[in-house]
Amino acid sequence: MSLSWPNQHQVLLSLGAEQLSIIWRTGFAKKVIAKHHETYQPTAELAWKVALQQLDRQLQILDLPRNAQLSVTLASDLVRYIVLPAHQIVMNRSEKLGYAQAAYREIYGAAADNWKISVDDPPPMQPILVSAIDMLLYEALAQLAQKYQLRINTLQPYLMTTFNKLFSSIKSTSASLIVIEQTRMLTLLLQNGVCQQVRSEKFTSDWQAILEQTLSRDQLLTNNASKELMIYAPALNSIKLAFSKNFSPKRLSVKTKNFVMQPGYAMLEALV
Repeated sequence: MSLSWPNQHQVLLSLGAEQLSIIWRTGFAKKVIAKHHETYQPTAELAWKVALQQLDRQLQILDLPRNAQLSVTLASDLVRYIVLPAHQIVMNRSEKLGYAQAAYREIYGAAADNWKISVDDPPPMQPILVSAIDMLLYEALAQLAQKYQLRINTLQPYLMTTFNKLFSSIKSTSASLIVIEQTRMLTLLLQNGVCQQVRSEKFTSDWQAILEQTLSRDQLLTNNASKELMIYAPALNSIKLAFSKNFSPKRLSVKTKNFVMQPGYAMLEALV
């Protein structure tokens, strides 16, 4: 059956160490058949262990049709990001992967040998945004898909999913891009739309004050005079932005069709 066939069932999943959200929809009209959101407490041993247990239980309850198409976005509490400096030597994809693996091992030690690393593919002589997840998590998701006879269409970190969705808005921008998740706040420094630096930190209710303090300190340390802030926070659309005159915040949004935003499902907006 073609993936574009009107009766194709599509399952959108956002998965994190502390929450998961699922929307099951079908047809050209993308009618929502079922949706589910829940939070839970992760274990200290493996951040994703409880998440997979809860996902397994929910997939059993949903009883999805065979070959339903599964699109997965992973919250940043399950992902480690780095930005590799621009390299003067032109590298192919396998060489970039080796470069990234060496960088992760230098930062995190032997534990990085058990991670699945995904490398962005920018033009030569540009920094490279890289993400890594636990290989056991990747394999467990594949096993769950096989168990319930689902077809994994995409499996990406939320930052990558969001960056791709927002690219037309940020492709020539020099600014700080802020991406707010359920439990994490990501800050990317962009120059002409290219990510130069990424920082991930715990999201708290006073995130605006913390962000302004951090960016002000960064400006002093790096001589970065940019006041531009681009903020993508679909769960916080009703929150007033309260930054000082030292910064000029701008909300980013994505166009969605037949999708009613609710805070618990905000991380699925970039998949719609």
